[in-house]
Amino acid sequence: MKSTALINVKVVDLDSGSHKSEAIIINEKGIIESIESVDSIMEEKNHYEIIDDKNCYVLPDLINAHLFTSDKPHNFNASPKILNKLYWLANTGIGKRY
Repeated sequence: MKSTALINVKVVDLDSGSHKSEAIIINEKGIIESIESVDSIMEEKNHYEIIDDKNCYVLPDLINAHLFTSDKPHNFNASPKILNKLYWLANTGIGKRY
């Protein structure tokens, strides 16, 4: 079974506040192996099942925010810089309902 390459996805980097089109390689177990340039994947496209996700966004590690929690409220202290980035994302196409 081939690995899957999601190409033309916009990978959001919350540290820098930027996003750019990339390719995400997912192995047979559904685990993200790497983030590559679209050009490098297209050079070896026979090795991958290609899925073009143009105009879709990916936020790596966001799932971790939902996995390890209890029923008690957390004392969440985020810097204003991070909160501003999250607020910006919520007001883009990412945060809008379809």
